[in-house]
Order: sequence, then structure tokens, then C-alpha cells
Amino acid sequence: MRRQPYSLYIFRYDPFSCVCTIALSKLPTRNDGGLMPLANFPSSKQLASALSRVGVRAAVLQKMERSLDAEGLHTLTDLMLSEEQVAALGFKLIA
Repeated sequence: MRRQPYSLYIFRYDPFSCVCTIALSKLPTRNDGGLMPLANFPSSKQLASALSRVGVRAAVLQKMERSLDAEGLHTLTDLMLSEEQVAALGFKLIA
């Protein structure tokens, strides 16, 4: 199971609905000018559960929740993910 580095950009546009959109960027390159794949989660709790299943630590998830509450966005960098983990987050497998 080969893992590659990714950044995950998390947005919560409406704090009352709690719906989160996540965008995935493969490192070291960023998708400048191009479209990043997106996935949606009905709540930040469901997103946190999915991230926990792919190995994101509880302390990181708590920081993410605080950032989403305060600013409506958060970035996770240098996530080492396999293709299966990327798919588990709702993205199509990336070549």
C-alpha cells in the first residue's frame, strides 16, 4: 500500500448547516489554475470520523473543528494517504 503526500483544504461555508466541502491536492505540486477534486460531508463530525479512519489523530481533528468554528476553513498538510484512503474520503482514485 503505497502512500503519497496530499493537502486537504476544508471549507464550511455556513456555520449553521455544518456541511463541509473538502478539496484534495497532491503534493509537491498544487493544482494552481486547475480544478481540485471535491467531496462533501453532511457535517464536520462525519468528516472527522472519515479522517480518523484514514489515520488523522484526534488532536488534529479537534484543532480542525476549532478552526472551522472560528474561520470556516482549515488546511491539513502533508497527509500521507494511499489510493484506498483517498477513495475512502470520497475522491476517485488519483493516478
